[in-house]
Amino acid sequence: ARRTIPRKLGAVYCSNRPCILFFIDKDGDFKKIREFEEGNEIGIEALTLSPSEKSLVWFERTLFKDGKKIYPGPHRAATRVMKLESPSGQPTEVFSENQPSFSDDFSHCCGIFNPVICPNPWLDDSKLLITCIQGQTLSPVIIDIESKSVEVLAKDELNRGVTVLDVSHGYIIGS
Repeated sequence: ARRTIPRKLGAVYCSNRPCILFFIDKDGDFKKIREFEEGNEIGIEALTLSPSEKSLVWFERTLFKDGKKIYPGPHRAATRVMKLESPSGQPTEVFSENQPSFSDDFSHCCGIFNPVICPNPWLDDSKLLITCIQGQTLSPVIIDIESKSVEVLAKDELNRGVTVLDVSHGYIIGS
């Protein structure tokens, strides 16, 4: 759930609205899963469920840092990748938002900025394929939620500027 007051352009244009991730079971019992990170409000976006429905994965960012309000702050800032194995479990960080700055080296990921998820983003039950910004270029990125590793698929010029449109049976469709 997102905070809707004060009124803004909406979630499409604002990745930094305070959010709560919650679960309601079939009996109507409500449980907050994620609302704060070390006492700071968070923004959550782009939830996706693994093919086996074993893992819920999402992208989040902290809206306050060192007691200073960064909300509403810059849009599409770096996000961390989170996963949850079950509603009764604890969320775990897969990939931190704190990464080395970009230096024209596509062999490592400089962070997840403005993640774009296609309708079927999973290569298998542990590998999520997204598009995000690396430097000033859109790049396909594989996030392995089991090994907690990230691989940028734009090591050569051919894959840079590519947006992932769909993934099916190990094949990737991009433009």
